[in-house]
Amino acid sequence: GNGILDPSVDALGALEPMECKRVTLLRHAHSRGQAAGSRTIRNTDESLRDCHLTRTGLSQAKALAKDQAQVLEEAELIVVSPLTRALVTCLVGLERVLDAKPDLRIVCHPLLRERGSKIPENRARPLSALQRDSTLTRLRHFSRVDFGLLPPDWPSDGVPPSQRQRGPPPKASSTEQFLAWCADQPARHIMAVTHHNVIRAFLQREPIGRISNAVPIACELTAEGLRLWKGGSSGARRHTEGPLPVPPPRAEESTQKIRLSVVEALDRKQPG
Repeated sequence: GNGILDPSVDALGALEPMECKRVTLLRHAHSRGQAAGSRTIRNTDESLRDCHLTRTGLSQAKALAKDQAQVLEEAELIVVSPLTRALVTCLVGLERVLDAKPDLRIVCHPLLRERGSKIPENRARPLSALQRDSTLTRLRHFSRVDFGLLPPDWPSDGVPPSQRQRGPPPKASSTEQFLAWCADQPARHIMAVTHHNVIRAFLQREPIGRISNAVPIACELTAEGLRLWKGGSSGARRHTEGPLPVPPPRAEESTQKIRLSVVEALDRKQPG
């Protein structure tokens, strides 16, 4: 297996010091689950399992190509949650970039799925169901998505049933595991299309408010985890209306070496 979801594997155990990387976080566009509270349907309705975007959400995703063209074009790797609202946001919002870059990788990563709530919209579907969903398959670049990191029994947690009640606790949180994975990628600018609670977990040390739909948040991956680019949060604020500009990358940083690796820093935070 890939070891990403195996709690017995220390995903932060052996990384070398890395070059400075930019990670741009993007919350999916407005979803049907978000709209449920303002309509007759409740967010607990089973019809919302792994739901799609609203019309507003599709418009937000399409607007990304125009409003955020520069930051999208700079992406060297796209990583996306396995939930449908994130996949559609990714494939619609980055369609022009993907048209222009036939070799740009799109990796579906299980650690980017939404956390903290068991409502239907957060319950993932099996890969076979995604591949039968015409709303997804008719998107031009769906066939380019690499689903190889999903465990064979997805959407379980990826841990074999025989091991779920025994064995050591995870040595690293899912946040730490994902950031370690990012640090190990050759790409210097990673675009991660994910969810509200995931972004809050990544930026828990940062002064952010509500996470807007479909607004990029420019960050750098440092030895201490993700940090907002100096100059502002770009997409994390107290309201959700309208995009904000993404701060440009700081000069020369793409070639700087970080003396203290993500692994070394996070290992210090693990209880003895």
